[in-house]
Amino acid sequence: MLLSTLFFLPRRVAPTMVLGLGSWLAQAQPTTLSGVPSNQEYLNRVLPHVNKGEEVTGSPLLLPTWSLGTVELRNGQLVPLQWLKLDVSTSQLLWRRPQGDSLAVFMTQVLGFTLRDSATHHTRMFRVFPTIETNLPEQRAWLFEVQQTGPQVQLLTRHARVLQLQRPSTTNSILSNNRPYHRWQETENRYLLLHNRLYPLPGAQRQLLALFPAAWQPQLQGYIAQQRLTLRLLADIKRLVAFANTLNQP
Repeated sequence: MLLSTLFFLPRRVAPTMVLGLGSWLAQAQPTTLSGVPSNQEYLNRVLPHVNKGEEVTGSPLLLPTWSLGTVELRNGQLVPLQWLKLDVSTSQLLWRRPQGDSLAVFMTQVLGFTLRDSATHHTRMFRVFPTIETNLPEQRAWLFEVQQTGPQVQLLTRHARVLQLQRPSTTNSILSNNRPYHRWQETENRYLLLHNRLYPLPGAQRQLLALFPAAWQPQLQGYIAQQRLTLRLLADIKRLVAFANTLNQP
């Protein structure tokens, strides 16, 4: 299934041939793709020592290994079967090149991409929404994971990771040598994209239902009661969004 179809992009996508990464970059990089060369395998090795000699646990990468995915560029071109990594700390896409290093792609050129999670065998979808209606213009450049998609409502997650200083207690001093260390800490914020407007996902059911059109709310309430949904659970929120996409356009 094309990435544009997965994201419900109602526009014509230019066809592309399945090219090897080397030949594709050779053709496309001067005019279509640019970024900063990096060697992510090297970065993975030096990350534990980058902070003044203090140890760092975890990783800024969403998935620890290279993942197969399809990239959709903003010019409409699809590039399938590429090896990718996502640096969540910078929302930066790393693209493996034949010579063994990687290209940190400028996200201004990328509309969306997928990552195949080898641990769960699920394909995860990511996208920016440059035309959304929002009171915060910077949100148009944010990278979201699409948790549940549909023609009217989408459930999105924004991932972020930051380094946090951890001061070991005496109980784990044997493992830590009683020295402070840094840990990559992830935060997730969820949003509804409803009729192209972005809303932070509230915690209370009443506030969540208030985001939807008034004509939908009795049906949504009935569905929650019938299915005994717990809207603190991501799986149940996905089910509610899927049901909302079956309702008539208000």
